[in-house]
Amino acid sequence: RGSTGAAINMITKKASTEYDFGSISLGAGTDEYGRATLDANKKLNDEFAVRLNLLGGWRDVPDRDPADEERLGALISGTYMPSERLRLDADFYHLTANDLPDIGTYFVNGEPAEDTIVQAQENRDRLETEVNTGTFKIDYQLADNWRLQNGTRYGETENGYIVTSISQGGTATANLNVHQGWQEISYFGNQLNLFHDRTLFNMDHTFMFGLEYVNEAVLNGVFDITTDASANNCIVAGRGGPAPDICVNQADYRGNSHWTGSVVKGDWDSDYDLETISAVFMDTVHLNDIFTLFAGVRYDYFDYSNNAFGRGAATPTLFSYDDGYWNYHAGLVMAANDDLNFYFNFSTST
Repeated sequence: RGSTGAAINMITKKASTEYDFGSISLGAGTDEYGRATLDANKKLNDEFAVRLNLLGGWRDVPDRDPADEERLGALISGTYMPSERLRLDADFYHLTANDLPDIGTYFVNGEPAEDTIVQAQENRDRLETEVNTGTFKIDYQLADNWRLQNGTRYGETENGYIVTSISQGGTATANLNVHQGWQEISYFGNQLNLFHDRTLFNMDHTFMFGLEYVNEAVLNGVFDITTDASANNCIVAGRGGPAPDICVNQADYRGNSHWTGSVVKGDWDSDYDLETISAVFMDTVHLNDIFTLFAGVRYDYFDYSNNAFGRGAATPTLFSYDDGYWNYHAGLVMAANDDLNFYFNFSTST
């Protein structure tokens, strides 16, 4: 937690009540590359508008068959402005990603091997992600110099991966090792910000007071992978102890055709929860037409717990920890001209 880093001006895909528009983009290329997007905004009346974004993308990894990537995404958003002082925004975001990952090369005597064979096992490996997130925001002008913002977000993410990597066995053999796991994540956050514009000592100040609550819950586990009997099988070391896997002759190996067996999603082995409550104060001072000074302080209190199974344990062990800490930042922006800004910043995180 903290405020280390630079400033990002992020423009999201919000709906607009000012005008209608629509655009479609299509892309095609070598290695089965394809991409299509849709961005359409509809102004229903002076107060309400909706916007739809769709994405489909897919590609092979060049010269690394059968590795490939696929993305499907959607974002639908709506804006309601019943008055000049009040704006309500809501959106729902979805992403599905399905990849056959290629982990790349390995090291021999401290140097990466060149022309490494593709280790991906087409009938076992995967990198699958699904994200669903909803957000609701309120922006209300309380008075000419007071503005209130509140944002609430809830999201769920599921991730699962099985990836094959290679390590050198003997002179002519190589071991194909598996790395794998899954996660189920839920996230809830609420952020309240109050802005106040005021002139002090002949300088314009923008004060920001913020409160934030975040809860993150993560369930971790592994897959139960059973490898069939095969001439390529051997016993290799892993985080769960020795287990059957695949050993191949490097000269004869052609990739993605050696492993056979079954994959089943196993039980969870770690269930952790993290709650964070934060308070923020920041001041932005417009010194003159060239210089803007800003500084802020943030306090975070977190409460962490993790119910986890040790290796071979029949019951989980509960770990917990809570603490609080301060962080701060300060910086200066110099507008050299209409096209060029210089930005200086010092900040901490914990």
